[in-house]
Order: sequence, then C-alpha cells, then structure tokens
Amino acid sequence: MIYTLKHLQQLLTTNYFQLFGLPAGYDIDLKLLHANFLNLQKQFHPDCFVNSDVQLTQLVLLLSSKINQAYTTLKSPLLRGIYLLKQANIELNLAQDTQLPQSFLLLQMEVHEQIEDAVMANDIQQLEPIKTQLTLSENNLIAELGNLFVKEDYIQASECLKQLSFYERLKTRLLSAYEQIIED
Repeated sequence: MIYTLKHLQQLLTTNYFQLFGLPAGYDIDLKLLHANFLNLQKQFHPDCFVNSDVQLTQLVLLLSSKINQAYTTLKSPLLRGIYLLKQANIELNLAQDTQLPQSFLLLQMEVHEQIEDAVMANDIQQLEPIKTQLTLSENNLIAELGNLFVKEDYIQASECLKQLSFYERLKTRLLSAYEQIIED
C-alpha cells in the first residue's frame, strides 16, 4: 500500500485508541489490541520505507515510535488509566501526588515487611500468599477502575490509579525477592 504524507500526518494526530481502532475506554480487548499492534507494526515498519523520500521516512519513524508507545500504554492497566485521565484533561503525576489513606499506606508497609521477612528467611514459600493477595487486590482495583471510567468518575479513578501504582511497585519488589531467594 502506498501512503501519503497527509495520511501519515493524520495517523500521528490520532489518539491511541483511534490508532488501534478500539473504542476509547478502560476495558479493552487485549487480544485485539495485540493483533492490531502487530498489523500496524508490519505496515509501518521503518525498514519498509528505506527507499522513500526523507520526509516520508521521518514521518514513518515518528509513527512507528507512536505505535510502540501507544501499545505499551494501552496494554498496561495503570498507564491506560493515566492516559484516559489525560484524554479527559486531568493530569495525574504519580511521583508528586502520593496522598493516600493512612490505612492503605500501612497495609503496603506491612506487605513490604512480609516480603523482606521472606527474603531474610530465604523462604520462597512465604512469598506465595503475598503474590496471591497482591494479584487479587490488583485485579479488584482494575475491575473497579473499569466501572469508574464508565461512570466518568475521574476523581475516584485517580485515587484507584495511585493505589494501583503501589501494587505495581510491590509486585516488582516481589519479583526481585523471588530472584534474590533463588540466587541464594
């Protein structure tokens, strides 16, 4: 297929959902997202445009980068939620906006301590119930986020996304703990 500069410029101005031909929303079909990603990647791979003029090649490079960034964003429940807030003109800065209920923060500290205790005991079995609980809590938050975005309750969605970011950090720490125990 032959692409014009105008067509590529239009694709560069679409939002991530439009780029992948998906309805804008939190709950998306991840299999369709992946299939559309592979299709777009194949259509707009920079190697397919090496003999094109400089301007077209530059636009394809930009579009290829956008496709990769959009895919990374939409496949992540956290990044997808932040992107949806941004589409609603709401900025969520997770590095600065860390205000969460005290009870939630205490629970996170407790889980962190449980992970550290398992590492100190060099006991991988202690990590299993933590992993199960983190997965359950994360899945519950993701389901709640789906409902909140349908209701367009962006304030509560922001709070849930902040919590989700904590769960992601705990999961990263948990993975690191597994690696530490296995290496010892």
